[in-house]
Amino acid sequence: MPSWVERWTYEGNGHIKNPIRSVIFNPLKIDQDFVDYRLSPSKSHLIRVLGLTLLTGKEVLISGVNGAGLDALAMRRCCIQMGMKIIDLDEDMNVLSNGTRFVPPQNTCYWKASSSGIEKPISVLNAENSGTALRLLIGIASSLKYPVMLDGDNSLRSRHSTELLAALSQGSVRISHGRGSENLPLIVEGPANFDEISTLESSKSSQFISSLIFASKDIKKQTEIKLVGNQVSRKHSQLTMELSNLFGAGVELTDNSLLLKPWKQANITEYQVPSDLSMLSFALLFSRVSQCKVRIENIPDVVNGLGNEILLIHLSSLGFSQDGEFFSSNENSETLDLDLTDSNDLITPLSAILALGKGGRIHGSAHAAHKESNRLEKTKELLEMFGLECSLTGDGIEVPGNQTIKTPKGIVRTYHDHRIAMTAMILATVKGATIETPNLCKVSDFLFRERLSEVWDSAMSPEVLIDVVE
Repeated sequence: MPSWVERWTYEGNGHIKNPIRSVIFNPLKIDQDFVDYRLSPSKSHLIRVLGLTLLTGKEVLISGVNGAGLDALAMRRCCIQMGMKIIDLDEDMNVLSNGTRFVPPQNTCYWKASSSGIEKPISVLNAENSGTALRLLIGIASSLKYPVMLDGDNSLRSRHSTELLAALSQGSVRISHGRGSENLPLIVEGPANFDEISTLESSKSSQFISSLIFASKDIKKQTEIKLVGNQVSRKHSQLTMELSNLFGAGVELTDNSLLLKPWKQANITEYQVPSDLSMLSFALLFSRVSQCKVRIENIPDVVNGLGNEILLIHLSSLGFSQDGEFFSSNENSETLDLDLTDSNDLITPLSAILALGKGGRIHGSAHAAHKESNRLEKTKELLEMFGLECSLTGDGIEVPGNQTIKTPKGIVRTYHDHRIAMTAMILATVKGATIETPNLCKVSDFLFRERLSEVWDSAMSPEVLIDVVE
């Protein structure tokens, strides 16, 4: 037997060193009154609009895309593989590129997207780290009459879509995927027969509902699907319903059912992507650890908050004040009990904010275990690396208050989870730390590091390779 075979295990025994990219942070000193922080585009909105433009063959001018994260860019690339034409335009509407290869310059503000019909992709569609892109692409593929192969990165390969695939299998969609811990690559061949799809388990992810809505593009008659279990991230599935209806669908969504009707022609020609309100949590955490004001010019309307408006609702109780565009930390926080059923993306930065305030309990977040990492467990692990105590509950986390950040012992792991990485990077500016894969932040905010580069440059070393035994 070759020696390399003997070294390869899944249990950790005999694993060889694996160099990973890391960055070393030194304690940060700030000598300015405030820091400008611009929220990135909402990838939830942008990914859906790209998919709907592809599905419906519309030409849509999509604005507000400056700083779009890698998740949205992965969906963009997959749509191009399926026949979408995208032209990048600056704010003066001058053509910058033809969309075949995209590195987002900071002044890119518009995407002109059009589709004359879905083309069979000649290669695998790689959703990279994006669960949203993968599930919506599964829905698109389920509306087609030929097989489509989908894949993703290591993190996405470990995330399952069992309940979605079970529903599509009811509708005679042919599905092939690997066995064991890796659920990708996946081959999907439709079209789905919605006469045969009766139920969908909806308690693990709202993306399963969204995927079925996309799969219904060519439905011929009204169909109702029973939703089993308590829905989670309901505002995301409602967003899919609202955007799909804007593009001509006839979707009605209740707590217990999904009603699908034949799609009609729509007249949409422009769409403004709102900013991502969940990113406010990182701006607030930075203000808390640095005691520096943060100026944010593009807070979205709460109707586009996707549940993250909970930050604004509890802003004062969390120990922050707002004066126009300026947000600042204060000593007036309260012990809070927060339900994140519709906003589980906040669990990691919000837990850190609670630890540095008066503490509290987060619940309604059991579905956070199905994100890029088991975000419940990894949030606890991250906080403890920085000396912050917490304990897991059945569906959330309890965090004592009035705690102090300590210097981590060893490298801080981020487990392919961009929200873990972004929280770690901000905490590291207090006492210093070595953070693995800092570019994970680009998944949701391509310009995350640049947004605070003026104050971070003096605290952050160049990236280095560090040996870690896997």
